Amino acid sequence: MLLTNDDKLLFKSDNYALLLYKDDLVFQIDGEEYNLSSQPYEPCLYISKDDKIIRIIHNSFTTDEIISSIEDGLKISAITGTLFDTHMICELLSFTINNSFYEVDLGYLEKRFCSSHIAELSDDVSYNEFKKYDACVLNYCILKIDGSYNYEQSHKEAVLFAMRKWHALLKNEYDLDISIDKSKMKATQIDAKDFFDVSSNSDGSIAKSYLDMFLNPPHGTPYTVEDFNNLNDLLFPNGFDELDIFDWSTDWSNYFDDGNEWWGARCVSIYDKSLNRFVVIGASATD
Repeated sequence: MLLTNDDKLLFKSDNYALLLYKDDLVFQIDGEEYNLSSQPYEPCLYISKDDKIIRIIHNSFTTDEIISSIEDGLKISAITGTLFDTHMICELLSFTINNSFYEVDLGYLEKRFCSSHIAELSDDVSYNEFKKYDACVLNYCILKIDGSYNYEQSHKEAVLFAMRKWHALLKNEYDLDISIDKSKMKATQIDAKDFFDVSSNSDGSIAKSYLDMFLNPPHGTPYTVEDFNNLNDLLFPNGFDELDIFDWSTDWSNYFDDGNEWWGARCVSIYDKSLNRFVVIGASATD
């Protein structure tokens, strides 16, 4: 495609490009070009190739929203509650084009998209170590991401993946259905040194500290600070300097209801840049 002075390159990365060509929004990937369009009266995004619509994403964002977000340097808040930056939009478009569905809802697409980018490291040796601490009420989930790390949004996807896993476990054991309201999910970044601190029972948050939750569940444990350190040394073998940690609110799922009633609830996502993996920790317990 030969650009003229009236055309505009909006975004370019190693794999993708978005540009305005003769007032049309064009997505480029692997040498192929796709036209993007939408209607002002419905939140649908149409993907066309050679003047033929090949994919339709319902409850999506419009082309005007995409263009404005790029020009203003902002993320788009989708109807699902997910925040999309430009690279994530391109990843989503690529995923949609490379799959077989003709029409798809954005909510369903997000679940498929996230599951393709995040996978549990179920064979990680840490899971065997967890079995030694069966009196501990903390839930752990170790995840690998395939693709770019998109900071808080990637943390959110990791937390939702972990919650789906814990939902399956609770459903099987207690026949409990987990409800989720993603619009209520709020995150605060916290310092790694504070989070893993063993010199006090506070890590700077208003919730119970990580150490306190490990050592002191409702019915107690025989574990020590040494156990706490050994487990975290296994989870984070390269230390804490390369960790991004987000502390999540606990009002967005009934998973946290028991803990919010009395003992406490916690949800923390930790991304280890040196290993390109997440550890998600959840806690909710009562007497």
